[in-house]
Amino acid sequence: MFVRFYFAVALAAAFSFAATASVLAAPDMGTGSTSPNWAGYAKTGHTYQWVTATWREPSMPVPCVFGTSGPSLAIIRVGFDGFDNATSEQVGTGIECIPAGPGHDASTPMAVKHAGFYQVDPGAGPLGTVFCNPEDASPAKGCEGSFDLKAGDLVTGLAAFDNGTFTFTLFNWRTGERASATGTNAAATRTSAEAVEEAPFGTHVPLTNFGEVTFEAFIAHADNNDADTGDEDHGQRSENQAITMVNGSVRAEPGALHGSHFTVTWKHA
Repeated sequence: MFVRFYFAVALAAAFSFAATASVLAAPDMGTGSTSPNWAGYAKTGHTYQWVTATWREPSMPVPCVFGTSGPSLAIIRVGFDGFDNATSEQVGTGIECIPAGPGHDASTPMAVKHAGFYQVDPGAGPLGTVFCNPEDASPAKGCEGSFDLKAGDLVTGLAAFDNGTFTFTLFNWRTGERASATGTNAAATRTSAEAVEEAPFGTHVPLTNFGEVTFEAFIAHADNNDADTGDEDHGQRSENQAITMVNGSVRAEPGALHGSHFTVTWKHA
């Protein structure tokens, strides 16, 4: 099931098998306009106190495909860092395409699973912890709390920092349910705040076809109390860095940033 798999592979920069920790241990987005596993926008130019965005959990536009290297995955999230540094503090939702029954070839029926998660990398807090979706929840699966998530749900994510502690919150507008957790990361610089679609395994696992996701109300607030909404000039505006996911060809790309909203479109796995 989704939560069991997700938790079992949760590791460092994204979700990863423990055996590959040394390979995928930390995000490295660089400072350019492309990334092997990010598509969206990063705000830079300040030390950020909180970042938020709202999105609708995708419904799969076509039957999902199980890749030769494993289940296809995609996450939608907001958070700090990872742009030109090697830390990450994030919260969001994940989509996984997994076998619905026995078998691992093209004839195997596939199922789409959704779950919320948060992550601190590296740090004292948990790495890649999943919130329990009721359909998958059990102590053996290692998830925590409760967060009922389905395709079509409108979700708001918030990552915030105060007095040495990160707070990660997801809110589901369909259910009115809120999931929240805290973590610490002494290495965090909070020099970027982003809203991105991410391929958790980088180029090692197919990117789930999420169609098109729209990020609404993408807002970051700096420690100097200067909020940035994109259109308004608050004296010290952030620089918005567009990031396209590329591995040979474009995997996912953001549209133009209009005020505080933009879309990210899937191109290929």
